[in-house]
Amino acid sequence: MNTQFLDLVGSKLDGHKLSPKIRHQLEKDFNEDIKPRFSGDDSEDTRLFVPAEDSFKGATVTVSAAEMKVLFETVMMMVITLLEKALEEIRRKEPEKQVTILLVGGFGGSDYLTQKVEEAFADLEVHCPPDACVI
Repeated sequence: MNTQFLDLVGSKLDGHKLSPKIRHQLEKDFNEDIKPRFSGDDSEDTRLFVPAEDSFKGATVTVSAAEMKVLFETVMMMVITLLEKALEEIRRKEPEKQVTILLVGGFGGSDYLTQKVEEAFADLEVHCPPDACVI
């Protein structure tokens, strides 16, 4: 998802190739700010500043809510499919077992992912502890 985001931002810069330093900063911004805050609201475009470097003068880039949804949807469908398979396996082996979904890691902190998982698994508890990570 991060690579697709960086490619999308790069495509909006009239052929300017993002340096590794700028890619790293944009990826950090995406992971720490943009990804967790994205709610899926159709009016929620994302504006970010790409800093100046060498011959590049810097630019403000807008990623539309529709573009962000495309980035999120692909990965979310993979997450939901994996959760469905895991749940199916648990229910096959232990049909009486109570199941709770715990979302952790960088993408697990996304409100949009949490909302979609809650919709897909309305009969289960879904939790996303703050600052939860996988070690």
